[in-house]
Amino acid sequence: MNQITSSLKLSVKLLKEYKFRIAIPALVDMLFFFVYGFVFSLIFNRIGNYLMELYNLVMRSPEEVQGSLLSQGLFGALRATPELSQLFNRVIIWLFLLAIAVYIVYSAFQGLSWKLSYGIAGRKISYPRFLVQFFSVNLFWLVFYIIYQIIAYLLELRAMISINISQTPAPSLSLVLWLYLLVLAYFMLISYSLIGRYKPLKIIANSFRLGFSKAKTLFPSYLLILVVFFILNFILILSLRISPTLMFIIGVITVFPAMTLARVFFNLVISKIA
Repeated sequence: MNQITSSLKLSVKLLKEYKFRIAIPALVDMLFFFVYGFVFSLIFNRIGNYLMELYNLVMRSPEEVQGSLLSQGLFGALRATPELSQLFNRVIIWLFLLAIAVYIVYSAFQGLSWKLSYGIAGRKISYPRFLVQFFSVNLFWLVFYIIYQIIAYLLELRAMISINISQTPAPSLSLVLWLYLLVLAYFMLISYSLIGRYKPLKIIANSFRLGFSKAKTLFPSYLLILVVFFILNFILILSLRISPTLMFIIGVITVFPAMTLARVFFNLVISKIA
């Protein structure tokens, strides 16, 4: 607990000391959300269209699809006819394209933000080396992101099919997916704080090793970050009821600097135990 408290105090002190430098990663994060939203929505619209086509095809032959759904599961149902199989393959291809686009945008912008946060925390590493390692580490996490996207879209489609064919809603797994993302983010955060200390493969290995062996320190630190952003999110929701402009202003003033604070804080915690 002392490590967490001291790291938090030091991170706040550093941000006060380098308050003008906070603006740069904050602007990068803001730009990231705009670019990410644009790229995601662009590809998501195409995927959404294919999902609707899949749904319409399913509704044309519900008995055949229902039989496949019961006997072979969702994957079998989505390949019950050649047309369904072809559309399903297109959805998978576009999901992979989405994952690659997100990977590039995320790694480029967040790599820069993390490098700037490293500088505030006093850790020196050249930007090219940092970016190469950041992209390399994210290749590993990309696999888990692809798995998440495929499962999420398939569950959405399964829910649509179930409610219209059997008139009974499919069991919701949204909580499981949220837990999946939270656990994934925990190990990702550790790995980003280890960049520059090891080679990419060892970064991944040590992120899991530290994530479990030092969980008494790292997990409460992670929970503290989550609590802060939960509170900020609650404040933003309340401010939205007053004015969207007010919500935007509060978000710019609080959320983006908090993201830098979280990176610096977790970096300092890792430095004390790694």
